[in-house]
Amino acid sequence: MDVERFAAELPGLFEDYPRSPVPKGRRFDDVVDGIPNLATENVLALLNLAASLLAPGESYVEVGSYFGASLIGAMRGNGGDFVAIDRFSFDIPEVRGRQLPHARREGLEQSLARFGTEHATILEGDVFELIEGGALGERRVGVYYWDGPHDYESQLRGEAAPVVLGSAGCVQVSAPEKPIEINLNINIRQEVVVRLQQDVRDLIKENPGVF
Repeated sequence: MDVERFAAELPGLFEDYPRSPVPKGRRFDDVVDGIPNLATENVLALLNLAASLLAPGESYVEVGSYFGASLIGAMRGNGGDFVAIDRFSFDIPEVRGRQLPHARREGLEQSLARFGTEHATILEGDVFELIEGGALGERRVGVYYWDGPHDYESQLRGEAAPVVLGSAGCVQVSAPEKPIEINLNINIRQEVVVRLQQDVRDLIKENPGVF
């Protein structure tokens, strides 16, 4: 994963980085408007850029795909291996006046088919059991998006997953700690935390309290 290129190109996605409410070109408005989700165009633009920079043999893995907006955004115009992990248990009927249906695998599959991205791999079940149990096989993860359980312990455990996967260099993106409080119009720096991992071992050594 070319993390230096990612960091260099990210500001170019926006007219006024990091204050732009939407990315240039509005490439993902149809996804955000057409699928039940908690994402914004800014998040999808970030994920799409990261996925476009995957090295040969690397995979994009996301936890908490819901109806697939983030996954579809990442895949748009990009080739490669994409994996969605979800137990389909999300059930918050309304967020800031926005009606949200209960998560279900059929809904994700329908969204993927609608946008021509049905070749993504869906792994259903508990994220920790799946990842720590080897469900990803020999995949090398270049981009890792966490939108799974947002309690403190799960968040930390989830962010440590690239270590379990042996990913020595990846772009890791985490959604906000409390998704119910997401402001659907805030800018990208407020909405996501991007951790550029050049060397996982050094990161753990320098931040022992995080992992």
